[in-house]
Amino acid sequence: MQDSKNKNSKQSFWGTFPGILTGCAAVITAIGGLGVLITALFGEGVLLSQEATDTPTAMMQQATTISNIATPTKAFTPLPLTDTPVPTPTHTPVTVLPAATATPPPTATLPPPTMTPTPEPVSVDLIADADQWYRRAGPFSTGEDYSFGPDLRLITPANGLVTLRFNLSNLPTGVTIQEAKLYLYLNEGSESSVEIIAQRAISPWVEGEYEAPICDSGHQANRVVGLSPGWFSWDVTSIVQQQYSSLADNHGLCLVSLGDLGIRDFSSREGSDTFQPYLAIIYLP
Repeated sequence: MQDSKNKNSKQSFWGTFPGILTGCAAVITAIGGLGVLITALFGEGVLLSQEATDTPTAMMQQATTISNIATPTKAFTPLPLTDTPVPTPTHTPVTVLPAATATPPPTATLPPPTMTPTPEPVSVDLIADADQWYRRAGPFSTGEDYSFGPDLRLITPANGLVTLRFNLSNLPTGVTIQEAKLYLYLNEGSESSVEIIAQRAISPWVEGEYEAPICDSGHQANRVVGLSPGWFSWDVTSIVQQQYSSLADNHGLCLVSLGDLGIRDFSSREGSDTFQPYLAIIYLP
């Protein structure tokens, strides 16, 4: 056992000795290289003697020399100067637009309203174009002018009859009759006041012939007539409106009397121009 330990110790010593020698040789080589470097520095004047390095100037020179050795100077090669043409700036004219003005929306222009004028009423007087009086009790009496004399005699009660006709075709077509009144002028009267009725004639009659028309009692207008001369009127609007709407059925008007005995003489169309029977009509065009 002891021999084994000794044997191992010897091997360890001899095994490490060459390594020791190698290390020593490396140290000696390094020292030698350092000496060579120092000698070279002294030769270049980089390292100065103690007396020479005592001044600041010497120290600065030493630092500069070390710097020059440590940092090689790079040669500066200037770039060739080339005249590069500078482009001439082009000035683009700028058009200054006026500030936008807000345009108001167009105002709708409406045509002025068409004013339809209100038609004015028109008044017209139609003179009778036929008139006649009758005695209902019998034919015409000798010596009396029933058709073409100056008077229209109405005998009461219920014995006399007067007929009148007006040409409504003289009115414009399509008018609206607002009012129609029959006017008769009383020349004279006898006895007492009587009620005289205007009715619509519904059958033809001919002036100068005795055949009397049929009178419609359903369409009539009443009026009391006294004894004093003057104008008397009957409102026959509804009768004339109906006759105007159907001109073929326009047979005129009848006058009949009711009440006490009496005679009324009215002016005929053959009488004075001032007192002719007429129909006063007011219409709208």
